[in-house]
Amino acid sequence: MANFVPLKRYLLFTIDALAARYRLQGPFLDLGCGSGDVALHFAQKGWHGLAADASPVAVREASRLLAAYSPQVAVRQGDATTITGKYSTILLCDVLEHVPDDEQLLQFAGRLLLPDGALVIAVPVYATEWRWDDEFYGHLRRYEPAQLGDLLRRNGFEVLETWDFTFPFFWLIRRVYTRVLPAKPLVAHETDLERTLQSAAQSAWDYSRWLTWAAERLVWWKPLFWVQLLFRKRRYGCECVVLAVRK
Repeated sequence: MANFVPLKRYLLFTIDALAARYRLQGPFLDLGCGSGDVALHFAQKGWHGLAADASPVAVREASRLLAAYSPQVAVRQGDATTITGKYSTILLCDVLEHVPDDEQLLQFAGRLLLPDGALVIAVPVYATEWRWDDEFYGHLRRYEPAQLGDLLRRNGFEVLETWDFTFPFFWLIRRVYTRVLPAKPLVAHETDLERTLQSAAQSAWDYSRWLTWAAERLVWWKPLFWVQLLFRKRRYGCECVVLAVRK
């Protein structure tokens, strides 16, 4: 659901709530920035930092989107191994599930964080929630929350918060969408990496444009955000956001 506009807005809504609670600040690194919409959100809040992605398609789109905020926010093509500098906040939104070696990525992120820095991760959760859109986007896994916590602790992080950001509304919409509509056809020769690199430029949600348009435009989402926030500590949804700091 990463490219479903209301969900992205709600994800940013929850990250803003965590940022306010824990006083997160820039400089930030949006690693695996995709089209740059997360970096744009923080640029508009006055933060400075870097948006980076391994996909040239994603970098072109992010560069276009963030052009008005240069040099406040730089855009660079590359992965964690090519990034330098130190950051107060690192964002990995819909990234970890695409990476073959997630431990190595977390170790790189830890080295890029300032001593009092924070890591914000958004990932799909629960193997039972695997649907055809996971394959469409090139996901390698879904995480169990306990497994994700162990992964972070093993690589030098302490988990402060784990919030669900899909239940009940977005979880239900995804359930209906992936059940009612047939699986989007996959190109046989494409690898998970190729699907990952294309994921910022395509959406499982454009399968039925009228349905997506109706969900994005005809629903008054803002009040629903406040209702949904009440369920943030429940473990029923299909994605979560995690705030962690270096030990």
